[in-house]
Amino acid sequence: YARGLAQAGDGERCAELAEDLPKADIVCADATRKNLLIEEGILDCDAFVALTGFDEMNIIFGMYAKAKQVPKVVVKVNHISFPEVFEQSGIQSIITPKLITAERISTYVRAMENSAGHSTVQSLRRIVDNQVEALEFVIHGGNSYIGTPLKELPLRKNILIAAIVRRGQTIIPGGSDSMEKGDSVVVIAVNGTISELDDIFR
Repeated sequence: YARGLAQAGDGERCAELAEDLPKADIVCADATRKNLLIEEGILDCDAFVALTGFDEMNIIFGMYAKAKQVPKVVVKVNHISFPEVFEQSGIQSIITPKLITAERISTYVRAMENSAGHSTVQSLRRIVDNQVEALEFVIHGGNSYIGTPLKELPLRKNILIAAIVRRGQTIIPGGSDSMEKGDSVVVIAVNGTISELDDIFR
């Protein structure tokens, strides 16, 4: 069950939402009215998502929902100039469309760059204020490090092999584990220092 609020006076948008989301109740009203949010069930909802076109409103709505102890709060923010504000607000999830778009483009470019190699980027995520990358590679074979225990590999500084996924099983690797053909390998790297799996070695 879902309930959505569209800005008062935007009847056309409400009609579009009602058509696209037939299982949701769409209310055309002014969401800045605290009493309206309470009437529409903010005190009992499992999650609250603020997706207006104004960062300030989304932040205020999100903080209000958090103050009302909504379990999950998601806020869309186009410009994150003061990340510490969000850390202190308790809002768990911040959506930034520009960063999401940049991430998807970067992932696509990395995959294209590595498509002819022995390991291909499957996904890429930037974390810790975009200073750290978490990349997933698939090993297709032909690599000299296949079958070699990780403790014997000359890894570069600021590189961590965080996980190996093999036939659906996730391995948190230790020094005696090794990478094998067909494995998915999750690598954590600082400052975007790798573009293919071979780059993690000295």
